[in-house]
Amino acid sequence: MRYRAGQKGPTVWSGDGGQAQFINFMKNVALAGGLLLLFANGPGRYVVRD
Repeated sequence: MRYRAGQKGPTVWSGDGGQAQFINFMKNVALAGGLLLLFANGPGRYVVRD
């Protein structure tokens, strides 16, 4: 059995609901990036103090 370079195999995003799954994945990546920036830089002027 040979693998063709141009052949596309099955992907995680194919099938029913593949687009919704991809959108949710990208949303989670964006949220994780935002939390990483907040962790790295601190809250700044948005800190809550008593």
